[in-house]
Amino acid sequence: MKINFKIAIISLSITCIAFTACKDNISDVGAGVQPSADKILLATFLQNLNSQTQTIDSIFLKQDSLLLGSFADNTFGTATADILTQLTPPVGFVLPEIGTGTPAFEEFEFDSAKIQIVYTSWVGDGNSLMRIRAYELTGNDFIFNGKYPTNINVGDYCDLSKPLAEAVLTPAKGNYGSQRYVSMPLSQEFVQRFNPRTAGGEREIYSSNERFHQFFKGLYITTDFGSSAMLNVSQIRIDYYYHYRRVGGENVSLALSFPSNVESVCVNRIEHPDRQQVVIPDTVTYVSSPANFYTQINIPLKNIYEKMDSAIAGKQMLISTVYLDITAENATDTYLKVPPYMLAIKSNAIQRFFDQKRLPSTNDTCATFSQAIRQISTTNDTTYFFRFELSRLFATEFQNSKKYGTPLPETLQITILPVTLTLTSTMYGTSIAGTAHYLPLSGLALRNEKSTKPVQLRILYNGY
Repeated sequence: MKINFKIAIISLSITCIAFTACKDNISDVGAGVQPSADKILLATFLQNLNSQTQTIDSIFLKQDSLLLGSFADNTFGTATADILTQLTPPVGFVLPEIGTGTPAFEEFEFDSAKIQIVYTSWVGDGNSLMRIRAYELTGNDFIFNGKYPTNINVGDYCDLSKPLAEAVLTPAKGNYGSQRYVSMPLSQEFVQRFNPRTAGGEREIYSSNERFHQFFKGLYITTDFGSSAMLNVSQIRIDYYYHYRRVGGENVSLALSFPSNVESVCVNRIEHPDRQQVVIPDTVTYVSSPANFYTQINIPLKNIYEKMDSAIAGKQMLISTVYLDITAENATDTYLKVPPYMLAIKSNAIQRFFDQKRLPSTNDTCATFSQAIRQISTTNDTTYFFRFELSRLFATEFQNSKKYGTPLPETLQITILPVTLTLTSTMYGTSIAGTAHYLPLSGLALRNEKSTKPVQLRILYNGY
């Protein structure tokens, strides 16, 4: 039997729905109008699917924002986040020489230095105390554009015996009364060691990022008490303050900034220290970020194809729609929010999808996305629904099997995970410009085959 797999046009889908609403036996549609061999058979397929929770050891993140802190959630467990980052020097900056200029410089001194952390928001209790400590990176070198997992071993990069600086704060007030801002003074010993003139000259250590990273490898920033808040960090830098005086008494105070930015390596280490104690009810699976839980759905692909093929009795197959429908459980004992977008992707394609920076769509052969659709019941309970369109994925699997003469897999494994989408406006509307793992704290429970609303696969197709 020759199989021609195409994506059905919308009008055909509407026709299929109309006929299925009017006839219980959809294979009899059009009887008496066409000869039996010429009839277009319209068919639907519905099946509940089983699923399970996957624990995620690590992911690779390259984000504009970072997490810092520790937060204990009653449902999804505790998440802790630390930061390892290089800093970028003011490449090409040269200090003024004493005796030069008009009027001439007669004094030039470095005064102080501070680690500055800016955060845009937080999750948890804004009035809870937390302490941030910063350490100097002294171990392995980071490689620019290298891949570093979220379970990176801090001991390979840092000596934790002596912190450079520390600060106690509350998320609502920062420290020193500066909202969403943490300032951590560095010692005079550090200030003198960081002086480029005594460390080889600014033309030497500011000549390139590579030269500077030989001089100062970077910072490890962590929290060592408090489990009630997680900061969403937008900026980390060292400000190095100096002043100069000209002949005649003019004083000028300035600062050099050494930021963590796209020109430096920055790694968010994520841990879930009590994940083994998280109890997952047998009627749901979990999805939680960052790097905590995913849900894997098992689709009996070969069995589904055989049933569909049998229903169209030797005709060519045309797939109209394939919907993967998932309903979330209303979880009340959690502080975590629902992620705005979820990705449904072939489990064996996750790494290459993100490595290749692919964009999910209904036309993709391995991944598509869904927004969280809010639902409010008659009892005012709020839950969420996700619908993934997989017709292109199914058609490709069936077509490749026929083309290459390879058997269909018994089971097609689909992973559901939270993602963030970068959207851009064009003259044709809004389009997706980028996809990344979802970093903020999030969590939801998805109903499985043991619940009253299991994961369902709905296929609309025809034979002609």
